[in-house]
Amino acid sequence: MDELLDAGIDVWTTLNVQHVESLNDVVQRITGVRMRETVPDAAFQDAHEIVLVDLPPDELLKRLAEGKVYVQDTATRAVQSFFKPSNLLALRELALRRVAARIHSDLAARMQGCAIEGPWAAGERIMVCVGPDGSAMRVVREAKRLADLTGGSWFAVSVEQPGRTIDTEGRRRVAEAVRLAESLGGEVRQLVAADLAGELLRFARFQNVTQIVIGQARAGRFRALFGRTLADALVKSGNGIAVHVLTSAIVGRAREQADAAIVRMRTTRRLYEFTRKLSTLADEQAMAAGAAAEIGAMLDRSVVILRDGQDGLAHRRALGVRA
Repeated sequence: MDELLDAGIDVWTTLNVQHVESLNDVVQRITGVRMRETVPDAAFQDAHEIVLVDLPPDELLKRLAEGKVYVQDTATRAVQSFFKPSNLLALRELALRRVAARIHSDLAARMQGCAIEGPWAAGERIMVCVGPDGSAMRVVREAKRLADLTGGSWFAVSVEQPGRTIDTEGRRRVAEAVRLAESLGGEVRQLVAADLAGELLRFARFQNVTQIVIGQARAGRFRALFGRTLADALVKSGNGIAVHVLTSAIVGRAREQADAAIVRMRTTRRLYEFTRKLSTLADEQAMAAGAAAEIGAMLDRSVVILRDGQDGLAHRRALGVRA
């Protein structure tokens, strides 16, 4: 492909998401299959235009059954292994997220090239403010949770102010928080400016940040100089940007809400897969047994299904039991 492009020839091609190099390990965890033919991410990132061809799993399975993708024998083996409904759902989400990230990058680059200030809330971008106080590690973790819940990218930003001296303990806290952010997949930026709030907001608008996370520090130098806290200044001047100020109590509630949201998401996905599985079972007996087994697994309890007998009398029939 590089040789064709170097020769001035346009290239139009298709790419299945499972063949993107950086997703190789993820695809193996999802499907149990290691893709041996992969394409470097640069081919995806350097493309002038990306078009997502999105097909619901049911439609793809229908096309497979009709022999429109593979010949019949190959299609049957594919449905029994790689092209399972759960695999297709996960791969579809990977493709949607990958294209959405590319579109968001294009939007940010266009905004920066045209000197357009954000935020344009076409997708969530989180910025966490890392300072030398004791909440640095905590706010980084909460920013990561927020980014995971919203499916957005995130930055961990620290600002060094000329003339301000930070003690050894404060520098250690900032360094540890920065390392944590890097290990969690955040983009780390270190800025230098005298105007702390102004520089944070300048960076946020330049990067199209839609949400800022900051810890509630004790009244200190910023309030002494400006008569308000850093959080006050960000809230007052951050037009269009949501500012999350985390106290100790709020952090606890935020963690509980994030955990509950993740549980709801997983439960919804599991129920969806469960109903799809039931729809493929042949008879009522098999459906009841499948339901008992699934409910037992969810509740971690033994399950007994009560059914009406043919003589009209209720009787017990144990159809699925989990020890």
